[in-house]
Amino acid sequence: MTTNAQAASAVLRVDGSIATIVLSQPPANALGDTMRAEIFAHIEAAEADPSVTAIVLAARGRAFSKGISDADLDRSQSFPDINVLCDRVETCAKPVVAALSGAVVSEGAALALAAHYRVMDDSARIAVPDVTFALVPSGGLTQRLPRLVGVEAGLAILLSGRVIGPQAALKMGLVDKIEMKRVRVAAMKLASEKAQTGDAPRQTRAIETIFDHGAAGLAAIAAARAQTSGRTFAGKRIIDCVEAAMLLPFEGGVWREETERADTLAAPQSAALRHAHMSERRAVRPRGFVTDDARDVKTLGLSGASTLALGLCLTALDHGVSVRFLAPTAEVAKAMLATVNKAYEAAEAKGQMTADQKHDRLEAFFVSADPACFDDCDAVIEATTGSLDARVAALVAVEAALAPDMPLATVSDRALAQMAGRLTHPQRFCAAHVFAPAQVIRLVELGRAPLSASASLATFHALFTRLGKRVVTVEAEDGFVANRLEAAGLQAVDICLLLGARPAQIDAALRRFGFSIGPCAMMDRIGLRHFGGTVAQALDAAGLAERSGRGFFDADGSDAQAVEVLEMLREAGDIEAATVTEAEIVKRVVLAQANAGAQALERGVVARPLEIDVIMMLGKGFPRHQGGPMQWAGQMTALQAETALKQYAQFAPQIWTPASLWHDLVKTGETFETLNKSG
Repeated sequence: MTTNAQAASAVLRVDGSIATIVLSQPPANALGDTMRAEIFAHIEAAEADPSVTAIVLAARGRAFSKGISDADLDRSQSFPDINVLCDRVETCAKPVVAALSGAVVSEGAALALAAHYRVMDDSARIAVPDVTFALVPSGGLTQRLPRLVGVEAGLAILLSGRVIGPQAALKMGLVDKIEMKRVRVAAMKLASEKAQTGDAPRQTRAIETIFDHGAAGLAAIAAARAQTSGRTFAGKRIIDCVEAAMLLPFEGGVWREETERADTLAAPQSAALRHAHMSERRAVRPRGFVTDDARDVKTLGLSGASTLALGLCLTALDHGVSVRFLAPTAEVAKAMLATVNKAYEAAEAKGQMTADQKHDRLEAFFVSADPACFDDCDAVIEATTGSLDARVAALVAVEAALAPDMPLATVSDRALAQMAGRLTHPQRFCAAHVFAPAQVIRLVELGRAPLSASASLATFHALFTRLGKRVVTVEAEDGFVANRLEAAGLQAVDICLLLGARPAQIDAALRRFGFSIGPCAMMDRIGLRHFGGTVAQALDAAGLAERSGRGFFDADGSDAQAVEVLEMLREAGDIEAATVTEAEIVKRVVLAQANAGAQALERGVVARPLEIDVIMMLGKGFPRHQGGPMQWAGQMTALQAETALKQYAQFAPQIWTPASLWHDLVKTGETFETLNKSG
């Protein structure tokens, strides 16, 4: 028998004495207001039906439930909220068995743990990733999970967000049984068995073994506190909630969890991390081309002998793409072949790949000084080095060896218009700003030139996606988005140094903000000759940057010599040193980046602020928990940002004169968030 068959979210079926509640909103089976209300009503109906002896919770589609959707996180939950629903499931007088398949995530995991028993198939994966969004989990997860698996294991799951597969879940006591395929049938069988025994349903809240090992549990909590970094404020709160599971009645622990959840949900860090997560998914969606136009790139042509070209070569081979490498001379071709061999021999020696894998990669690699090697390629990338004129000439020479419809890209971020203008078939051309090292950094800015055809853009978007990259499509312009914003930030650093800040102070401020390396140390590492700032050039001229990694800091990490040069620069420019606080340093630098981002939006280089944030987080290491420069600037009003920029503009109008977009936002009342939603 089937009841309520027309339900939009959850369906109740009764077969014999077993009622099955099927979550029926694939692919996510999100626990929105309607879904929760229908599950609650079906539990009530099944419990009241005298013919029903047990209940199964199952799902249609590939996921049991991925929890509450991103769009619903900030909204108040109508009755029943997730805690009320889980409480109703757990206090049901009849056995409730959860049949778990696919993703069982966050609130979906809470619902599963509220059931009295759990059966898992080989596709099921349980995860509580809330901490990665600076959130405390909800639905009683911090209370039920340690009761089921112990305090130490529960903390490990909650603080890492790691995914738990069937075997691990069974071993730790998270599930009762693994059924490889027909999990719903197995759950119905277990439900029938439990009903026949006549035992009271096993409530997770009633498990008392958590109290039997009090000393070990408190030691695990103390160890977790010692290991939790100051940045993960949600982690500290999760630990507090698990401690509450040991010290308070169940209802008190859930109340503590609910309070901490509300606090973290309202925190800027959580908003930034959720923005980063959602933006990364949206930013890589194809824009301005048709994905069906993409060629399947089985063989990639590469031209050049740069380190970036080598990184692209190894990345392609590692992802099953054959490579035809065009070297400028026979000697370079021989050296490149030796380098690739050496890289894979080293990987095999370290146990990173098998001999067969090494053999397959080397078989897929061919290097030559003859352009005819591109004849059987599906797409070609130019990755040479040298002057802009030399790179333009190299690109033109590569094109001459290609069929007219062969997609062609350059990794150059300069002279793009000049390159396109020199090509015979500019419609095949686009620019791919690949970040070094290519094997590590996941971002590619795919630059659409004025005449770029859909087929070329689609081909390279698909190729780089296959290579594990996040591909953000932008309008091609010199510097792209990442380098222009980075340059604005470094100019702001230059001004802060001239105003009175020390290199060590600036680096400390931006590391505390979340960057893995300060800008002064970063410039030292790359080499000051590559930067045009007044201070960097002065340090280089003073001989402080003669060795790699030197300049702002000496071999001992001291900035004393740089401070002496700064004092001379201020004296020469009649600049009186002022006190610049760490907060002011961060504000000046990030607002310079955000202002450059606003200018990029005005020029139509990107469609939405979120693309800028994703580019800076993935490409330039902008702290993810800050959400990107546009997200960070969006935490203040547009008027506040515009006012601050006007104040700073007296020192460097080229970076701080407010883009007109700020004033437009003030007039319309819009924000970067509304621009993201409308784009």
